[in-house]
Amino acid sequence: MTIDNYDAMPLKPMALPPVGLDLDEYVFEWKLNGHRWLVESDPHTDPPYVTARTRQGNLPAIDRPELMRQIPAAFPEHHVVLDGELVGFTRRGEQDLGELRKGARRLRQDGSTLIYFAFDVLEVEGQPVIDEPFRKRRQRLETMYRKGTAPSVQLVPQFVPDRFAPSVRQAKLVEMLLSLHKDNAEGIVAKRLDGRYNAHNPRLRTDDQLKYRFPIQ
Repeated sequence: MTIDNYDAMPLKPMALPPVGLDLDEYVFEWKLNGHRWLVESDPHTDPPYVTARTRQGNLPAIDRPELMRQIPAAFPEHHVVLDGELVGFTRRGEQDLGELRKGARRLRQDGSTLIYFAFDVLEVEGQPVIDEPFRKRRQRLETMYRKGTAPSVQLVPQFVPDRFAPSVRQAKLVEMLLSLHKDNAEGIVAKRLDGRYNAHNPRLRTDDQLKYRFPIQ
């Protein structure tokens, strides 16, 4: 099954791949509009150890200790290194970079929220897993994540085509695109299920991850 009829889609990304995507080989995630954080969390220490770094290896310019404390609670049994993004939401549920600069008190006052979305795992108990296929790394994330224990730490939602019958996969994908666009999402990221994590040359563009931005409304 491939996305091979873009002209017939009611909503198209601004940048298209040179060939149709095989929906059996990819999953699709919400493209986030926030600050990329690599997070190390170890719940085995007392108190639990947690630290964050930017993709360049620097300490984040935005300090969020109240959120950081929730990460070991979300992954309570494993020492992990996560890749994810810190995202600010207005009280209307829209992503907004400006929300990240608000202090904790102001966030509570105006109903804004901050959420750290984990979308990959790089190490588990000190052992690198970046050479595992994304399918397995995502399974690790879902197994280790304790849902409901830390509202400010979540796994990025996924659209998984092979959960639907082949005859409806493309229609379901279009439905998801329309819903995200209506909610003012920036776009989607297509991730190859067999793709490895490219930690050595992160600027290298491959078809393991393809980012699509929605047209500006």
